[in-house]
Amino acid sequence: SSHQLTDRQNGYRLRFGIDSVYTPQMVVNGTEQFVGNDAVHARSAIAHAGKATRINLALANPISDGHRTMISVSLASPASPLPKADLYAALVDPSDTTDITGGENRGIKLHHVAVVRSLQRIGKLENLAQGPIRTTLTAPQGAVLQNMRVVVFAQRSGAGPVVGATSIAMAQ
Repeated sequence: SSHQLTDRQNGYRLRFGIDSVYTPQMVVNGTEQFVGNDAVHARSAIAHAGKATRINLALANPISDGHRTMISVSLASPASPLPKADLYAALVDPSDTTDITGGENRGIKLHHVAVVRSLQRIGKLENLAQGPIRTTLTAPQGAVLQNMRVVVFAQRSGAGPVVGATSIAMAQ
């Protein structure tokens, strides 16, 4: 829960023409949204998204220094022409838990997977035609960087479709 991620969710609200954002909302490939606990819809949307042609992105092994990591993103194979898209990088925890202390769910422990701890726009996909893009990501206080994954994806502007993605574990 961060202002930046709420803004991203509002971008999807505008893209899909829905009245409000909600939890648990699931967006697959930037092209379809639905209630995230609809397992049948989720499996179908993910299978459909998996058939789309993608730009092959590559990540070099990340280099860590405390709470910061340097990454290098490149094209895994030549692609021409490259679509116009923004490149994003995320630091993702494999899991987390939340103890609910109030409200109707008081006393429940929620288990989460693939928790985004940091998300930033790192450039434009078309810039990869000139060579790798290097950037530094910073993990939030208290995060264990070695347990995380780096996820990089290319997404058309306006919360559009995802046209390529890759990830790598911090601990190799």
